[in-house]
Amino acid sequence: ARELDSTRLAAQYGVVRSLAGSDTLAEAAPRLLEAIGQPLGWDLGLVWEIGDDGAARCVADWSRPGVSAEAFRQASEELHVAPGKGLPGWVWETGRPAWLPDAVTDDRFVRKDAARGTGVRGAVAFPVFEEGQVAAVVELFARELRPPDEQAMELLDTLAAQVSGFLVRVRAREEREQLLELERLARLDATSAREELETILSGIADGVTAQAADGRLLYANGAAVATLGFETNEALLAAPPAEILSRFDMFDEAGEPFPPERFPGRRALAGEGRAEAMIRFRVRATGEERWSVVKATPIHHADGRVLMAINVIEDITRHKRAELAQRFLAEAGRLLGSTLDRDELLRSVAELAVPAVADWCIVDLVEPDGQLSRVAMAHADPLALAKGRELNELYPVGRDDDLGPARVIRRGRTELYEEVPPDLVREAAVDDRHLELITAFGPRSVLSVPVIVHDHVIGALTLASGESGRRFDRRDVELAEELARRCATAVDHARLYSERAHIASTLQRSLLPAELPDIPGVEAAARFRPAGEANEVGGDFYDLFSTQGGGFGVAVGDVCGKGPEAAAVTALARYTLRAAAMREQLPSRTLAVLNEALLRQRRDRRFCTMAYAHLRPDSDGVRLGLASGGHPLPVLVRAEGTAEYVGAPGTLLGVVADPSFEDRALVLGPGDALVFYTDGVIEDRGHGGLDEIGLVRVLGGCAGQGADAIAARVEDEAVRSQGGEPRDDIAVVVLRVAEDGAL
Repeated sequence: ARELDSTRLAAQYGVVRSLAGSDTLAEAAPRLLEAIGQPLGWDLGLVWEIGDDGAARCVADWSRPGVSAEAFRQASEELHVAPGKGLPGWVWETGRPAWLPDAVTDDRFVRKDAARGTGVRGAVAFPVFEEGQVAAVVELFARELRPPDEQAMELLDTLAAQVSGFLVRVRAREEREQLLELERLARLDATSAREELETILSGIADGVTAQAADGRLLYANGAAVATLGFETNEALLAAPPAEILSRFDMFDEAGEPFPPERFPGRRALAGEGRAEAMIRFRVRATGEERWSVVKATPIHHADGRVLMAINVIEDITRHKRAELAQRFLAEAGRLLGSTLDRDELLRSVAELAVPAVADWCIVDLVEPDGQLSRVAMAHADPLALAKGRELNELYPVGRDDDLGPARVIRRGRTELYEEVPPDLVREAAVDDRHLELITAFGPRSVLSVPVIVHDHVIGALTLASGESGRRFDRRDVELAEELARRCATAVDHARLYSERAHIASTLQRSLLPAELPDIPGVEAAARFRPAGEANEVGGDFYDLFSTQGGGFGVAVGDVCGKGPEAAAVTALARYTLRAAAMREQLPSRTLAVLNEALLRQRRDRRFCTMAYAHLRPDSDGVRLGLASGGHPLPVLVRAEGTAEYVGAPGTLLGVVADPSFEDRALVLGPGDALVFYTDGVIEDRGHGGLDEIGLVRVLGGCAGQGADAIAARVEDEAVRSQGGEPRDDIAVVVLRVAEDGAL
């Protein structure tokens, strides 16, 4: 630990020293790489800086003494990396660090040949942020395999934060110098100031405007002209503020309309000082959406009056869309994992998509008969949604449709209509009424992507815009396709779960009697409630069957565990019990035969418990013999209202070769009941739930009730005492002698 702390301090101190006195990241980068790589045991390092042209370039490198890395350095310098391309591009696009135990085998790494020549194997890359955006990427390489190290990653995060702080300070210094220069120019002659401003600001990527006290624009650089959608600088400066604003719909981060009085320029002119806001602009003419951070600084006269405001418009669309997409997909993933009901999970995702991603979100799936089913449709306006559902009822989607989801499903390819042409709407309409209804929705842009599971198209996810005027583009396609992939995985999991649940339910039913036999003069009732996942076969079981000579056997048992193995033991126990009961009338002998079968045929050491009784109606009531193999003893409920446990505990079945079982004889008179159950009924004993004493008390209050009512009461009390969610299977069997004595 002391060595680790020493390494951490050395790296942090080295980073501080490398940044001190530097004016740019490129200037500090070689010393920075050495300060990080040397103490942490890395052999090579590179710094990639994000340029205004949308590409990342290698601006600095470092290698440990004795390491020859010229070929790798040259290969890196020749690359101009785009977002998502190569290791630095991946870190840039995702904003997350990446640790590659072996770079030459990782698909995110593209300089494999150069790496092999240099001996590069392990790699790590992390982003450096400036004002929430990735400004640079730092890569470190080792000539050995480097498995991920959580403590090292935490240290790299700390070092990245130090570098980010340096960039913020550099940016603040540059802005301060720029604003001081602007203030100086504002005090010069207007003509010469304009010429100097044009020279200084024409090459800046951000839009810059000078705004007079009355709101008119006095100056705009080329980036501002393009951002505000004007052909020329003269046209922009001649336009009244109201005309400029009329070209856009503007929203805040929450999607609420952005009021003009909150514009940073107006606030700066009103005397608030520096003002800043993040604004989403939608161009009304095209539907294009842009995100910008707008900063305004007031320029004051010598007497303190505000002469003008300088606005800087920084376009952060690419970064903001990536952030929102990741946030949306993360929430969609949470919803998709919250349920295994196919239709419910797709409806949840469709509702999440509106209005954040689209005005409409629709999911169509191919059903087993080949027809299409519209399983989800969402819109933020309930009235519009109701009209959409009405349209779907009148003109349901068909698998043979020439356009729309049906064609996407047949072809298995994405279809994007950035701008829906009127001819396409007419082609999609079945008749004039259909055309009228579609036109009323005013579709602006439509994007439909296939939902694919194991190379098989199972449906389509469609996004559409209407009243918002939003227009979809390539980035929306990437988002929709990723969402469709996640939906496909969730749907497949839901299908597998449903199939397993059906199989488990079918198997569970096969292990229980389809119906209880009629016993002369005796009411019989049963309850079975499995706990846990619906796709698991429980270990509890019961049986009631006829034996030779007019007798009947009743058994309630519990097998250790769940699933197929438990089902196999249950089947073995049930059918062995029935076979043994045909030869043996003493319950202890029947259980002994079952014990031998379990020991002989099972090698997995699974055991079970069982309470078994053999009964025979006669003129005095019902006579029965009872034995237990490690199972909770049944409760005898007398007609007069007393209740008590009967029988004697015995040995677990399938554990030892010489078990001990004890037979007990009982006579049930009219109105008497014998209640068998599994330990799931008293599962919560010791935690304030139903226990053995409480069960006797409950059953004592059931005297005079029918067998079915008693079984229902036991189940209800067990479920209630466990908060409505039983943790173990519950099985109950009740035998009650008819009160009229009709035996």
